[in-house]
Amino acid sequence: MANRKLVSGWFTDEQFPVSGYRILARRKLNEEDIASPLHFWLMFRRLNKLDVLLEKNVTMYCVDEQYAYFVETDSNVDVYSSNVSPFVYMAQYQHAKKFYVVPIPVFTTFVDNLPKCNTKVALLSNTGRCGSTLLTQVLEGTGRVLAMSEPDTIDHFANVCIKKGGVGCDSTWKRLALIFQFYAYCAHINGGYDLVCIKTRNFAQCLVPIVHEHAPWVNQLYMYRKGVKIIESFMKIIAGNLQRNPEFGIVDMDICKHFFKTYLQEDLCSALDMVTDGFTFGTLFLAGAMRDYKRYIEEGINIPSVKYEKFLQNPKGHLQAMGEHFKLDFTSDEIDHALDSLKRNSQQGTDLGIFGPIKPQREIRQDCNEISKRFGVPSIYSDEELPGRILA
Repeated sequence: MANRKLVSGWFTDEQFPVSGYRILARRKLNEEDIASPLHFWLMFRRLNKLDVLLEKNVTMYCVDEQYAYFVETDSNVDVYSSNVSPFVYMAQYQHAKKFYVVPIPVFTTFVDNLPKCNTKVALLSNTGRCGSTLLTQVLEGTGRVLAMSEPDTIDHFANVCIKKGGVGCDSTWKRLALIFQFYAYCAHINGGYDLVCIKTRNFAQCLVPIVHEHAPWVNQLYMYRKGVKIIESFMKIIAGNLQRNPEFGIVDMDICKHFFKTYLQEDLCSALDMVTDGFTFGTLFLAGAMRDYKRYIEEGINIPSVKYEKFLQNPKGHLQAMGEHFKLDFTSDEIDHALDSLKRNSQQGTDLGIFGPIKPQREIRQDCNEISKRFGVPSIYSDEELPGRILA
């Protein structure tokens, strides 16, 4: 609490409820580190009107139970553009010049009173390491979609969901819906976009039923790829992190299991006895995610799936199908321009841009197949597709 007060100050002026600061310096453990107001050294507090939050170069950085935090960048920097950074939170951290803080009650009232607009919102849930960043890049290429890759604001609500097992007070989920509205309004006034597509991190999949219930006007989409490719890619990143931080390599597997029990659903915890190494751990997480997705389809949630391998085989057809799902009629020129985005890797040069597979050190195919079978999902070695595919 003390640190938060140091960042935010006291809010006593009803006419100027936004505290603004100049960023003197920044610090972060690594580039993937989540957004936090404590990443910045701030000085020169100045009170601002709420209208500052609608400026094109002012974007929401993160949120907690008490405050919403925003950063201001130079006017020529578009933090949402994949040409600047593959992920919003990275671009905001790298390019932030000023920092704004507003109390949540003030922010929610402000958003509640904004004019209505026709800009749609879509939530792209995914397994991680599945090409979802590339998909947002392609949607961005149409020129009609503001694609946000991993804004940290959504992660806050995912963490609340995980900690409370999907149970939260209605005011929390109403706040999430208001943030979607805020993103839509800003996209409308600052770019005339028809759609805001928000790609989440993989652990935010738990928000799918919450968004369906509390923000049913938000379109939903799910992306994955062949399971073994996902796990090999994750293991490549972990191997890179261990190379830089070898002290983490001595952590015992039983300690890892105990730690993750805090975050895993009960049935996943009951399967931890099947986990023997990183690959089987990854299989367990992926099986749980795919099982949950199948449940969403069975419950009638409209969340069609896109498989990465199928998308690459027919990107044009998938883009047209997504346009129909989002009720956007993409022109042939917009589609052609979007497909040009497939030629570049926006994650190149980052730790998350490491896509080369790393193989298991022993034969674990049977172990992984047993885990997948236990949760009723395709084997990670199978080419079988999940239900609900967007393009038959």
